[in-house]
Amino acid sequence: MSAPVPQDPTAGELDCLAVLWDEQEKRGTKDCALKLSEIHQGVCKRRAEYGETPPALTTISTYLRSALGKQLLVEVRRGADGTVTPLLGVRTRGALSASRSPQTAYMTRVGPSDVFRFTFEAIVQSYPPGLRHRAIVDFAAAMDLPPETIKKIEKLVTDKTIK
Repeated sequence: MSAPVPQDPTAGELDCLAVLWDEQEKRGTKDCALKLSEIHQGVCKRRAEYGETPPALTTISTYLRSALGKQLLVEVRRGADGTVTPLLGVRTRGALSASRSPQTAYMTRVGPSDVFRFTFEAIVQSYPPGLRHRAIVDFAAAMDLPPETIKKIEKLVTDKTIK
């Protein structure tokens, strides 16, 4: 079970999470870690798809640091061979801490369901009680599902709420 989400992620943090979740899906594993440059590349690609300007690498770094602080991500080390190892501690040299290295990578600590659950609940609660089943139908339409699928969903939830 995933850790509870202590704070809502910002839009920038969600961009980073979305890139990591997408990579997890592509690889078929939750044990997927991406480096800052790879996350930056993924966020730039996502933003280009929506006609938005690409963020600076330092902006993505800030998003990742913030998401780490909210316990949305885990910082790990990824070797040249792709092997992921936990980050056990921060090495220090004098008063300066060296928490980053070229091997630093990030993994999600939470899944989309964990992040969006309260948002989905708030959306559903905003519907009048007798129409809350419409939230599922409206969500299906927002996903651009085929009209025949939406009709089946509508019939299914309507039948369930009537009985």
